[in-house]
Amino acid sequence: DLEERIYKAPVYELMPLPLAELPLQWACNQETAQEYAQEETAFPPIVVHKYGESSYDVVDGTHRIEAAKLKGDKIIMAYVGVVS
Repeated sequence: DLEERIYKAPVYELMPLPLAELPLQWACNQETAQEYAQEETAFPPIVVHKYGESSYDVVDGTHRIEAAKLKGDKIIMAYVGVVS
């Protein structure tokens, strides 16, 4: 059935996420993360896909996650798309 084969894109919702729940999936340039951590302005939201109850795949924002951790932040704003 064609309807079953059509990819359904996730709908994104902006929400705060605990940094402890986000895996660092890709190699991160520490120099870049340190430069971001020195900025005074808030980071743009990251983008993640959520699978199940608490499994996340970071689509965009690896350096911002690491920079937020370096700053001592506990949460980061994220556009979360639920993937079924």
